[in-house]
Amino acid sequence: MKISLLLGLIPLIIMITLLSKPVPNSPFRPIILPEEYAHLERCDLTQMKGVFGQSFKGSVEAYTYERGIIIVRQVYGVTKEMHEPDECLSTLGYRTSAHQKSYDREGREWSTFTARTRKNHFLVRSMIVQPEGEAAWHSTREWYWSAALKPQATRYLAITELEALEMEL
Repeated sequence: MKISLLLGLIPLIIMITLLSKPVPNSPFRPIILPEEYAHLERCDLTQMKGVFGQSFKGSVEAYTYERGIIIVRQVYGVTKEMHEPDECLSTLGYRTSAHQKSYDREGREWSTFTARTRKNHFLVRSMIVQPEGEAAWHSTREWYWSAALKPQATRYLAITELEALEMEL
């Protein structure tokens, strides 16, 4: 199931990479995952390295876990190119539900919605975090204006979890 799930999400990973452009002078830096994600298995993105290398100046990685995939994008500083994951999913033919707020064990707020096609159905959770300052935002709009009002060259991680749900027949 993990391989077919990964193959189904490759277009999403490519789309997020192409549309997410960090601050122009931001160098590529390896992603430093928050401790809670350190145990995850990294997906091999070698076959897409040409796309990533040419189009994305930040960092993006995908990880598998028992219920799905987590995509992590890293940028340094504020960028207008960061966008909500439902934009990518809609472009790929997914129907998405309205965003709801949800909370994790640490009390952080996530944006949560579902995305479905005829073949796939996902519960999607996303947020942007500033690991060093422990700040978190549930929407890119909220993050952008908060970060833009206090400009600093700091690291931000956009975390998107796609949990595979059973399809109803």
